Amino acid sequence: PKGKYMKHVGKIPPLQFAIQGMLGACVCALIMLAQTASAQSYAISNLWTIKAGDATHPFLTTDNLTRGMAYNPVTGHVLVPSRSGGNAIHILDSSTGAIIGTLPYDGSIIFGGNFIINMVNVTDDGVIYVGNLTTDARTQGPFKLYRWADETGQPEMVYSGDPSEDDATANNRRFGDSLVVRGTGAGTQILLGTLD
Repeated sequence: PKGKYMKHVGKIPPLQFAIQGMLGACVCALIMLAQTASAQSYAISNLWTIKAGDATHPFLTTDNLTRGMAYNPVTGHVLVPSRSGGNAIHILDSSTGAIIGTLPYDGSIIFGGNFIINMVNVTDDGVIYVGNLTTDARTQGPFKLYRWADETGQPEMVYSGDPSEDDATANNRRFGDSLVVRGTGAGTQILLGTLD
Protein backbone atom coordinates (compact mmCIF):
# COMPACT_ATOMS: atom_id res chain seq x y z
CA PRO A 1 0.00 0.00 0.00
CA LYS A 2 0.97 3.57 -0.63
CA GLY A 3 2.95 5.15 2.22
CA LYS A 4 3.96 1.86 3.78
CA TYR A 5 7.50 0.57 3.58
CA MET A 6 8.76 -2.84 4.42
CA LYS A 7 11.16 -2.69 7.34
CA HIS A 8 14.06 -5.15 7.43
CA VAL A 9 15.40 -5.67 10.90
CA GLY A 10 18.69 -7.52 11.14
CA LYS A 11 18.42 -8.76 7.55
CA ILE A 12 19.66 -7.39 4.25
CA PRO A 13 17.05 -7.30 1.46
CA PRO A 14 17.72 -10.11 -1.06
CA LEU A 15 18.55 -7.80 -4.00
CA GLN A 16 20.89 -5.69 -1.87
CA PHE A 17 22.53 -8.87 -0.54
CA ALA A 18 23.09 -10.14 -4.10
CA ILE A 19 24.64 -6.82 -5.18
CA GLN A 20 26.89 -6.72 -2.11
CA GLY A 21 27.88 -10.36 -2.75
CA MET A 22 28.80 -9.60 -6.37
CA LEU A 23 30.76 -6.51 -5.35
CA GLY A 24 32.57 -8.52 -2.70
CA ALA A 25 33.44 -11.22 -5.24
CA CYS A 26 34.74 -8.58 -7.69
CA VAL A 27 36.85 -6.94 -4.98
CA CYS A 28 38.24 -10.34 -3.97
CA ALA A 29 39.04 -11.16 -7.60
CA LEU A 30 40.82 -7.81 -8.04
CA ILE A 31 42.85 -8.36 -4.88
CA MET A 32 43.83 -11.84 -6.04
CA LEU A 33 44.86 -10.45 -9.46
CA ALA A 34 46.88 -7.69 -7.81
CA GLN A 35 48.59 -10.20 -5.54
CA THR A 36 49.36 -12.45 -8.51
CA ALA A 37 50.71 -9.53 -10.51
CA SER A 38 52.93 -8.36 -7.64
CA ALA A 39 54.05 -11.80 -6.52
CA GLN A 40 57.62 -11.20 -7.65
CA SER A 41 60.29 -12.35 -5.31
CA TYR A 42 63.65 -10.74 -4.74
CA ALA A 43 66.74 -12.22 -3.19
CA ILE A 44 69.51 -10.32 -1.48
CA SER A 45 72.97 -11.73 -1.92
CA ASN A 46 76.25 -10.74 -0.32
CA LEU A 47 78.68 -9.44 -2.96
CA TRP A 48 81.59 -8.76 -0.62
CA THR A 49 82.54 -8.65 3.05
CA ILE A 50 85.13 -6.54 4.82
CA LYS A 51 85.74 -7.14 8.50
CA ALA A 52 86.55 -4.31 10.89
CA GLY A 53 90.30 -4.04 11.26
CA ASP A 54 91.01 -5.47 7.79
CA ALA A 55 94.40 -4.13 6.63
CA THR A 56 93.04 -3.36 3.15
CA HIS A 57 90.47 -0.96 4.64
CA PRO A 58 92.20 0.58 7.69
CA PHE A 59 89.43 3.14 8.21
CA LEU A 60 86.95 0.36 9.10
CA THR A 61 87.59 -0.05 12.81
CA THR A 62 85.87 -1.60 15.82
CA ASP A 63 85.60 1.73 17.67
CA ASN A 64 83.14 4.56 17.03
CA LEU A 65 85.27 6.34 14.42
CA THR A 66 83.33 4.92 11.46
CA ARG A 67 79.57 5.07 11.91
CA GLY A 68 77.68 5.47 8.66
CA MET A 69 77.57 4.67 4.97
CA ALA A 70 75.42 5.50 1.98
CA TYR A 71 74.92 4.30 -1.58
CA ASN A 72 75.32 6.77 -4.44
CA PRO A 73 72.73 5.75 -7.07
CA VAL A 74 74.41 7.87 -9.77
CA THR A 75 77.88 6.32 -9.52
CA GLY A 76 77.05 2.98 -7.92
CA HIS A 77 79.58 3.70 -5.16
CA VAL A 78 79.37 3.27 -1.39
CA LEU A 79 80.43 6.29 0.68
CA VAL A 80 81.88 5.76 4.17
CA PRO A 81 82.75 8.70 6.44
CA SER A 82 85.47 7.86 8.94
CA ARG A 83 87.62 9.66 11.50
CA SER A 84 90.07 6.74 11.76
CA GLY A 85 93.51 7.87 10.56
CA GLY A 86 92.13 11.34 9.81
CA ASN A 87 88.81 12.68 8.60
CA ALA A 88 87.74 11.40 5.18
CA ILE A 89 84.72 10.20 3.24
CA HIS A 90 85.91 7.03 1.52
CA ILE A 91 84.53 5.88 -1.84
CA LEU A 92 84.13 2.12 -2.38
CA ASP A 93 83.10 0.16 -5.44
CA SER A 94 79.68 -1.29 -4.54
CA SER A 95 80.28 -4.44 -6.62
CA THR A 96 83.66 -5.38 -5.15
CA GLY A 97 84.25 -3.28 -2.02
CA ALA A 98 87.51 -2.00 -3.50
CA ILE A 99 88.66 1.45 -2.40
CA ILE A 100 88.28 3.98 -5.22
CA GLY A 101 89.37 7.08 -3.31
CA THR A 102 87.94 9.80 -1.08
CA LEU A 103 85.74 12.83 -1.56
CA PRO A 104 87.59 16.15 -1.78
CA TYR A 105 88.08 17.39 1.79
CA ASP A 106 88.89 20.90 3.05
CA GLY A 107 89.64 21.27 6.76
CA SER A 108 89.08 25.03 6.56
CA ILE A 109 85.43 24.33 5.65
CA ILE A 110 84.78 21.06 7.49
CA PHE A 111 85.40 21.46 11.22
CA GLY A 112 83.67 21.56 14.62
CA GLY A 113 81.34 19.42 16.66
CA ASN A 114 82.07 16.45 18.88
CA PHE A 115 82.76 14.43 15.70
CA ILE A 116 83.74 16.55 12.71
CA ILE A 117 82.12 14.09 10.28
CA ASN A 118 79.69 11.36 11.25
CA MET A 119 76.87 10.43 8.87
CA VAL A 120 76.43 10.58 5.09
CA ASN A 121 73.51 10.32 2.69
CA VAL A 122 73.03 10.85 -1.05
CA THR A 123 70.07 12.17 -3.04
CA ASP A 124 68.71 10.30 -6.06
CA ASP A 125 70.59 12.69 -8.34
CA GLY A 126 73.95 12.08 -6.61
CA VAL A 127 74.25 15.13 -4.35
CA ILE A 128 76.13 14.14 -1.18
CA TYR A 129 75.41 15.41 2.34
CA VAL A 130 77.60 14.79 5.39
CA GLY A 131 76.79 15.91 8.92
CA ASN A 132 78.92 16.30 12.00
CA LEU A 133 77.83 15.09 15.44
CA THR A 134 77.13 17.50 18.25
CA THR A 135 75.95 16.20 21.60
CA ASP A 136 74.45 19.61 22.40
CA ALA A 137 74.05 22.24 19.69
CA ARG A 138 73.90 24.96 22.37
CA THR A 139 76.94 24.09 24.49
CA GLN A 140 79.11 21.77 22.34
CA GLY A 141 78.99 23.65 19.06
CA PRO A 142 76.45 23.76 16.25
CA PHE A 143 75.29 20.94 14.04
CA LYS A 144 76.92 21.39 10.63
CA LEU A 145 75.81 20.02 7.29
CA TYR A 146 78.15 19.82 4.29
CA ARG A 147 77.26 19.30 0.63
CA TRP A 148 79.15 17.98 -2.40
CA ALA A 149 77.49 18.42 -5.83
CA ASP A 150 79.02 15.06 -6.81
CA GLU A 151 81.97 12.83 -5.88
CA THR A 152 84.49 15.19 -7.50
CA GLY A 153 82.96 18.48 -6.30
CA GLN A 154 84.35 20.62 -3.52
CA PRO A 155 82.58 20.61 -0.15
CA GLU A 156 80.51 23.55 1.03
CA MET A 157 78.93 24.15 4.42
CA VAL A 158 75.21 24.55 3.83
CA TYR A 159 74.00 24.71 7.44
CA SER A 160 75.47 25.57 10.84
CA GLY A 161 73.21 25.97 13.84
CA ASP A 162 70.79 24.34 16.25
CA PRO A 163 67.94 22.63 14.37
CA SER A 164 65.98 22.40 17.65
CA GLU A 165 65.92 26.20 17.88
CA ASP A 166 67.34 26.05 21.44
CA ASP A 167 65.00 23.40 22.83
CA ALA A 168 65.03 23.37 26.66
CA THR A 169 65.88 19.64 26.80
CA ALA A 170 69.58 18.91 26.13
CA ASN A 171 68.85 15.53 24.47
CA ASN A 172 66.71 17.36 21.92
CA ARG A 173 69.75 19.42 20.94
CA ARG A 174 71.89 16.37 19.96
CA PHE A 175 72.17 16.03 16.18
CA GLY A 176 74.20 13.96 13.74
CA ASP A 177 73.40 10.39 14.85
CA SER A 178 71.06 10.09 11.87
CA LEU A 179 70.82 11.88 8.56
CA VAL A 180 68.31 11.10 5.82
CA VAL A 181 67.76 12.98 2.58
CA ARG A 182 64.80 12.85 0.23
CA GLY A 183 63.92 14.71 -2.90
CA THR A 184 66.29 16.47 -5.28
CA GLY A 185 67.29 20.00 -6.22
CA ALA A 186 65.37 22.78 -4.50
CA GLY A 187 62.97 20.13 -3.17
CA THR A 188 65.65 18.30 -1.17
CA GLN A 189 64.68 17.69 2.45
CA ILE A 190 67.15 16.82 5.22
CA LEU A 191 65.76 14.75 8.08
CA LEU A 192 67.62 14.66 11.42
CA GLY A 193 66.80 12.80 14.60
CA THR A 194 67.60 13.81 18.16
CA LEU A 195 68.67 11.60 21.06
CA ASP A 196 65.13 11.38 22.49
